[in-house]
Amino acid sequence: MNKNKIFSIIIIVLLLLNVTLVSFMMFQPKKGKSPRGKKHEGPKNIIIEKLQFDASQIANYEELIVTHRDQVQDKDAQIRERKKTLYSLLTATETQQIDQDSLLNSIGTIQKEIELLHFHHFQKIKKICTPKQVPAFTALAKDLVKIFKPQKARDPKIPR
Repeated sequence: MNKNKIFSIIIIVLLLLNVTLVSFMMFQPKKGKSPRGKKHEGPKNIIIEKLQFDASQIANYEELIVTHRDQVQDKDAQIRERKKTLYSLLTATETQQIDQDSLLNSIGTIQKEIELLHFHHFQKIKKICTPKQVPAFTALAKDLVKIFKPQKARDPKIPR
């Protein structure tokens, strides 16, 4: 083989690699965007957009979010502590069945309190809506489960 043939083959291979790389990059969803190309928005932005909050309402809403997150984090910490105690019973004797039932009931009660916090949070959001925004809030309320569903489950092989 002469040098011209070798260079031609190398150029063709590099050209094919470049075309493959460019097409891969073009058809790969961008970070922060959904596969359909729309910018991925968190629940906060979806609510602001759907209810068309003004600057004052956004400020009130952000305050509600901070308070709500703090309250939920406190409850989550309580649940984690109860679960820690519950799982410590795995090494205990069967005489601690009463403790197990008590801990499970406690975890259930705290989870119920979290759901009530969520419900009251949305009642407060409704209160900052103007009368014109209430129909949009009503429509939004029907979609809350979809808006707040967990993102794709993490790979179970990856430790948290």
